[in-house]
Amino acid sequence: MRLGESKAAMKLAIVSVLLIAIATSGCGFLLGESDTGHVGGSGSLSDAAAQARRDTTKMRRADAEKASTPPDVGWTVPNDGASGASVSQSLDAGSSPEGNPGVHGNASNDGVAFLGVVASGGTLGGADYDGFSTIGAHLGISATERWRFDLIGSLGGVNFAGQSVAGQSFKDETELMVDVNVRYYLTPPHTLLSAYPIGGFRLGTLYWDYANPITIVEDGHPQQVTGDQIDFMGIYAGAGVSLLRVRHMQIGTHLVGGVKLYATETKRGLANDVFPDAGFVQVMFEMSYKF
Repeated sequence: MRLGESKAAMKLAIVSVLLIAIATSGCGFLLGESDTGHVGGSGSLSDAAAQARRDTTKMRRADAEKASTPPDVGWTVPNDGASGASVSQSLDAGSSPEGNPGVHGNASNDGVAFLGVVASGGTLGGADYDGFSTIGAHLGISATERWRFDLIGSLGGVNFAGQSVAGQSFKDETELMVDVNVRYYLTPPHTLLSAYPIGGFRLGTLYWDYANPITIVEDGHPQQVTGDQIDFMGIYAGAGVSLLRVRHMQIGTHLVGGVKLYATETKRGLANDVFPDAGFVQVMFEMSYKF
């Protein structure tokens, strides 16, 4: 690797670390965090799920007792930090990568930034999950001829197994996610096809409605709740291939595997005993315009 390319790769790594630090500085980062927390509560998410269950005629006695008792989420207290955090990134393409004489002239004419759409599908480990799918947009930059950095925003849904607690008690599940990933192309940019290893970091929030409204006790008073949300993070790595690389267009796909870790508490203050941490496998397709 040339000296200039090595320095650019180092800068890219520093930018990635800073972005991750900003993104993780607050919980509920996607739509803004509530300005209050919860203390002293004893209610759990499974208590809420028991109330929301679609069919209560075949519930076990223990579940029926849960359904009849509103979960207590304790008392609200102000957070010390600022409410919410947004992740924004201004990407500067900087100077053009070095040219490759003899093939397409100067490589700077081929573009160093990317803007496009992505779509993906995958499976989650464990008996509680059936799978998930997403659609979104991405913004990328070529730091050198072979190093590329991407920021992805996506929206999707996750399917829970019908016999699981979530499958019986929740509906309209939606995930909102932000990914930061880095790849390294194994061949120069002027080649039509190229394979690459890829790794990334993900932050997201899962939103859902209860199949039936539930009642919780907050600040000593009962409240009716129709839905809730929980934050999660993920890390992943894999490999991909660019199927088409021309002057202003790139099409590719990659396959990654990783782990998804959920928060210990929902936004409403219910202890998370429904969503276990899980491994996942995901295939993503992307189409980019280079400029």
